[in-house]
Amino acid sequence: MIKDINVSDEYFRISRNAVSDDLLRSVREYGILQSPVLLKTGSGECRIIDGFNRLKAASLAGIDRVEAHVSDRIELQEFIANAVVKSYHNELGPAGKMKVLFVMKDYFNASMTECLHTGTAGLGIPRDFISTSPDIQGVFRLPQVVREYFDARDLSFKIIKYFLRLPEQAQGIMAQWLCHVQLRVNVFKKAVEMIQDIYRRDGTVAWMEKINPTLIDDPRGSENYILEALHRIRYPEYASLWADVEVLLDSMKGQDLEIKFPEFFEGDAISVVLKIRRDETYADIKKKMQKIDQDSFDKLLRFL
Repeated sequence: MIKDINVSDEYFRISRNAVSDDLLRSVREYGILQSPVLLKTGSGECRIIDGFNRLKAASLAGIDRVEAHVSDRIELQEFIANAVVKSYHNELGPAGKMKVLFVMKDYFNASMTECLHTGTAGLGIPRDFISTSPDIQGVFRLPQVVREYFDARDLSFKIIKYFLRLPEQAQGIMAQWLCHVQLRVNVFKKAVEMIQDIYRRDGTVAWMEKINPTLIDDPRGSENYILEALHRIRYPEYASLWADVEVLLDSMKGQDLEIKFPEFFEGDAISVVLKIRRDETYADIKKKMQKIDQDSFDKLLRFL
């Protein structure tokens, strides 16, 4: 019976915490095709070794009984082999791969040599990341939403290392952001880099409390809000320059003219859209263009 299994004990979970539609459909139609592996403890409790998502899918499908392989012990080599196969099938994200090494060390008391070999050859973890044990320990002190984000986005270990260098307060606030919006990887990376720069300069991240992306419903809008807020703090001159740009843009607003200035002053061009109606003549269009303030355009371009 599934109710006899301690499904809340995720000590041995290494795969992504996700039940796909395909898995749920398969379990509903055919049941669990690959039996979960359970470890029976001295107290008679069953801990899940492998099959977390399958058991979760079974529960969602209304199945209360499953066949399982139950053992009173698990060998290190079995655990490693299962992890390497899962990694090969892309079932492990970076946090899951590090969890493998954590369990090897914590549960099996594996040597550093075994961890290095499994991590580099079997899981593709950079050697320097494994050698720095605080990095691996640090990942499991992070909020669950952050670890799941690492796996869902398949974040590089380089970016994870940068994130682990942030103060704990900054990590916690970014976790709150991730609860609201699953940042694109490039946005996450930019945010981490700017927060690091500001922290090195100011020695505090208390200012992050004022950045509240929950005020924006649109995911892309939330990302832009976060990046713009960070830019204003990282580059104080940016806020002043952007204020000048906004003054120019407001002065050039017209019913038939739309001007888009690049975010963060990137690139070497601005976008201009002139609305032309079907009944307008070339002379009408020419008049519209002549009304555009050339001096304001020149000033805008000089900001790039």
